[in-house]
Amino acid sequence: MSNFFKNNIILLRKKKGLTQSNAATSIGLKRNTYANYESGHTEPSIDLILQIASFFGIDATTLLEVDLSNAHLIEKKESAKIAQKAHLNAHPSAHLIEEPSTIYGSKNANAYFGIPRIITADTSGYENITHVPIKARAGYLLGYGDADFIESLPSYNLPFLRGGTFRSFEVEGHSMKPTILHKDYVVGMWVEGIKDIRENRVHIVITKNDGILIKRVLNRIETRGKLYLKSDSITNKSDYPTIEIDPSEISEIWYSRLRFTPDFSEPSEIYTRFHDMELDLLDIKKHLGFIK
Repeated sequence: MSNFFKNNIILLRKKKGLTQSNAATSIGLKRNTYANYESGHTEPSIDLILQIASFFGIDATTLLEVDLSNAHLIEKKESAKIAQKAHLNAHPSAHLIEEPSTIYGSKNANAYFGIPRIITADTSGYENITHVPIKARAGYLLGYGDADFIESLPSYNLPFLRGGTFRSFEVEGHSMKPTILHKDYVVGMWVEGIKDIRENRVHIVITKNDGILIKRVLNRIETRGKLYLKSDSITNKSDYPTIEIDPSEISEIWYSRLRFTPDFSEPSEIYTRFHDMELDLLDIKKHLGFIK
């Protein structure tokens, strides 16, 4: 099948302002089935192609054989030229200025990561949560788009996590303590684009140069052209400085939705101090005769 199909349905869906779940439901498909069409992992039947084309209000031939992204750009450029020409006719002294290319502003603010390259499903059609243990981290950085590698990783399902694509990662290191601990498992939901990042929330950021980073993310694309990744460590904060990163360095982002921990240690130091203060206050009240 033409490579235009998967790109075209992504473009048309986003133009309608729909999520994959919205589009799938409207067409009468399961989300993972529709997601596999967008990723090119599977191809629909002729009947489904006609159904999808009808939903997007386009004929099947165009959907399959025309690169709508180029058509969209041509249409946009022509509209801009018409507007500029009208402006120059109305203002003869005006000068035509080309918009400079820049890493700041709306271009990176609307950066789109697309959809996961590879997803797997169980026998009921529900997407699996693929798990990436510490020992597989290096392989994941090279093989996140390789079907054989992804299928070699352990996977599972959680009935209360639906309506998205999820992946879990084993935590390495202490930079997010006490929020997240070494050897915890963090389940993340796929983030389609920069604008979908939750401000100051924990995300799993797959980078091209710094590996897998689990940090709080500050989105400063509009003002600085960068994302800033912060650690939660309190006692050793100087060991984990804030990381500045350009969107072009990011391969994937997952929004942390769930944490599994094998740690059942006592409360953190601040709570211990609080409890000690309560006992000290009790002793003082007894000494002063407020209580017997």
